[in-house]
Amino acid sequence: MKPWETSALMEPDRELAEHVFDGCGRLDLPAVVPMTFHPAHTKHSRIIVGGNYAEARSIVFSARRRGWSIKTLSQCFDLAESGAVLLRE
Repeated sequence: MKPWETSALMEPDRELAEHVFDGCGRLDLPAVVPMTFHPAHTKHSRIIVGGNYAEARSIVFSARRRGWSIKTLSQCFDLAESGAVLLRE
């Protein structure tokens, strides 16, 4: 997987995340879908009124129900550098 590039969805809402999960499920290719949630936005109204903690938590639970692995960005980079592909746990 070298060289590789990355992009990420920053603070996606639940509807967008579900759309991405559905789309990746139809692919016959490995998929890594970085979604970033900054801790400063979880309890404050910078992006979503009241914070995005509930939204982020809901997305994580949805990903787990679908069999997706949840990794930190650092763990994803380590996997990419090693050439390993982890789709489902």
